[in-house]
Amino acid sequence: MLIKFFLVAAVSSFAGGTSDSAFASVPGVSGSTPPVSIGGNAVVAGDVHTQAIYVHPLITLFTSSISSVPTEVFVTYERELERARSVTIQPLIAFGSVQGSTPAGAPVPPPKMDVFALGANVGYRDYWNGKVAHGGYLGPVVEFGYATASRPMENFPGGTYLSGKATAFGVGAIGVVGYRGKWNGFTMFADIGIGGQFTSVSGTGGNPGVSDNGLLIDANLGFGIPF
Repeated sequence: MLIKFFLVAAVSSFAGGTSDSAFASVPGVSGSTPPVSIGGNAVVAGDVHTQAIYVHPLITLFTSSISSVPTEVFVTYERELERARSVTIQPLIAFGSVQGSTPAGAPVPPPKMDVFALGANVGYRDYWNGKVAHGGYLGPVVEFGYATASRPMENFPGGTYLSGKATAFGVGAIGVVGYRGKWNGFTMFADIGIGGQFTSVSGTGGNPGVSDNGLLIDANLGFGIPF
């Protein structure tokens, strides 16, 4: 899901201090930028099962095992339409203590940041076969989200990491290509997308408000039940 890329990363970086003002008594030390993570989004003519709910356990397990990203939990709902098309809705929650990278010149890593995020996306899928809602598909996805991050002050030999807080709002849009399989009682999909995003971040601790836009890349794998 897109928020994993542009929103959580942006707010974590901002709270961690993207300017020299985030550090005291350590000349030349710049703010940390923790890596970003990865993350999820699929009609069958004459099929009585025209809806599906997907879960994304592998992504949740992956993000929970990495200290530099928050744990991400989300589901995908798909509603099949006529002529091998469908709409999807995907809510997400992300949370956890994120460990940023150690800035150049600092002898110890910064204190962990507490990150919390809420987001959702809405997608449209057009299946290539034109008859049933499984197989290969293309479509647009629109994303929006909100995230917060905070970090306590921490002293270390020769300097201090100053405390910081940040809030971010973001929107994005991508085009995805993917494949959905559908069987009796089970369905799954995988897709990948690329597009753009806009994020607005505000914070404390000497950090002014900023806005940014750039490239978005998203990857998804979901396992579901049609009904």
